[in-house]
Amino acid sequence: MTKRTCAACDGELDDNPIQVKIRGKTVEVCCEDCATRLKEADVFVEPSASLGMARRDLLLGASTAVAAGLASTAPAAEADDMSKHGNARKASVKTASGTIAYAEQGRGPVVLFVHGVLLNGHLWRHQLAGLADIRHCIAPDLLAHGDTEVAKEQDVSVTANARMLRELLDALHIDQVDLVGNDSGGGIAQIFAAQNPQRVRSLALTNCDAHDNWPPKAFEPFLEMAAAGGLPSTLGAMVSDKNIYRSPQALGPA
Repeated sequence: MTKRTCAACDGELDDNPIQVKIRGKTVEVCCEDCATRLKEADVFVEPSASLGMARRDLLLGASTAVAAGLASTAPAAEADDMSKHGNARKASVKTASGTIAYAEQGRGPVVLFVHGVLLNGHLWRHQLAGLADIRHCIAPDLLAHGDTEVAKEQDVSVTANARMLRELLDALHIDQVDLVGNDSGGGIAQIFAAQNPQRVRSLALTNCDAHDNWPPKAFEPFLEMAAAGGLPSTLGAMVSDKNIYRSPQALGPA
């Protein structure tokens, strides 16, 4: 029997799911919070038909991944319980750049994991679990990603994110880290390392942007869309259909 999952958070549904109608299609969610998120996402208009289909699929997939990362942080008691059972603990800390959310797990020297644009710290869940016996692993959500809160009109550039990482470490009283970056998070990690060499014990970069590949060519259509003002209309537009962002044309390869 195929497992039925919530259209918003992907959690397993019980015998009494809530039905929500999105763009003429009825989907099932696990709770009122998920129903509300879907309804709020539905207020966005469809992307312009003038967009190329490949670009449209990419953006719809990316926006859905962002929406999926907006689930609320676990309460402190629940987070502590998760930590006791060997899972990552979700927490947040206030900095000059905003309230920064992060996941942490393990004990030992600190390793800081930096994800890329349109994702969140959940990307590193397997690394946190696998290294928890030898490292205190921390995976923050970047500015305007996941559960990290930012102010309207705030600078969320790669340089601003590198500055946020320094503020996060200061707030957590961490002097030095093993720094790991992926995708555009690797670019942010490079900026952080250049500006704060004394804070970096080691640096590991994987499949990331670099000085002669910034931004990557594959990302240019996304930037063009954002510059033209079309990006907001894609956010949440297809949150009810996970097949889009899981497709080979979108974030399936990730």
